[in-house]
Amino acid sequence: MNKKLIAILCCIMLTGCTTETKTNKTKTIKEETPVVLTTKGHDVKEAVNKSETITVKTKASGEIKSTKSEVTIPSINEGDLIQDTTILKDISNKGDENITLNDHQSLIENNKNSIQYEGTLDAALPVGVDVTYYLDGQKVTDIKGKTGTLKAVFKYKNSTETPFVATTIMLLPQETVSDIEVKNGKSMLMDDYQAIIGLGCPGYEPFKDSMEVTMKIKNFQCDYMSTVFTNGIFKDLDLSELTKTTNQLNQSAQKLVEGSAQLLAGCTTYGQYLHTYMSNVSKVSDGANALLKGSKQYDASTQALIKNLISSMKDPTELIQSKINKIDLTDEKHAAVNRAISEDVQVIIRS
Repeated sequence: MNKKLIAILCCIMLTGCTTETKTNKTKTIKEETPVVLTTKGHDVKEAVNKSETITVKTKASGEIKSTKSEVTIPSINEGDLIQDTTILKDISNKGDENITLNDHQSLIENNKNSIQYEGTLDAALPVGVDVTYYLDGQKVTDIKGKTGTLKAVFKYKNSTETPFVATTIMLLPQETVSDIEVKNGKSMLMDDYQAIIGLGCPGYEPFKDSMEVTMKIKNFQCDYMSTVFTNGIFKDLDLSELTKTTNQLNQSAQKLVEGSAQLLAGCTTYGQYLHTYMSNVSKVSDGANALLKGSKQYDASTQALIKNLISSMKDPTELIQSKINKIDLTDEKHAAVNRAISEDVQVIIRS
């Protein structure tokens, strides 16, 4: 499919489990618009900022039954014709403007009003969803009125290079379901219904491309189910930058894990060294205490040795005085020195 055609698909809704339909009174181009428009002699402006919603009715399995697209083009104040690229056929205008369709190009009269038209898809859907059901572990196709444990797997598809976000909504009578578990989605109460909402972005990592629901069911019925695809979320984003940022985030996370491992290893080594250090500090402390104790013992031994040496002398003054007497002094000085030595020795002995 042409990329330009893909770019105009703003929103696609796939619906199942519903019976109510709405009809609009419109006029078909072939039957009610005989005027054929051409660009010759006209001021033609391209349609801008248009929105398009494609509603696809499906079976419960996701198999397509019918498609319908509604297009809205905001009012344009310039030009007398508007040119629009479309992938629709059998176009019907909801307004009074004449429309001419030729090979996926439509020319629309510009009445300076908002333009709305609808048609059927003239191409394969670029996105889709496959739904697989398992009842009590067995794959089934018909789940209406069933009882047991149901698992529903919604697999989203995207065959384009344009990113689409898929949102699935299910409304189930509250009394028919219980013990609901949702992967890549959420379950919540809405009045008397259990609402299940799932998200996916097929084809674009690291986003998920599926949603899974597991629940217990009793006389199962689904009053409403739809999957909406939209490119509006990503249309203004540079996906390459998003991918780059995601890769950087993954690399940073990996580095964080590696750094945490290195930090843990470093803390272990530090703890080992700290234990060794504390053991050595304890040994140093024990050695210091032993040294202090030995020093005290040495002082006591020295004091005892001195006392024993002095006390072993019968008369220490005799030894000292004999040495002094050999010195050439007057009798008066000899007497004074001997007297002083005698007094000091007595003091030492007494202490």
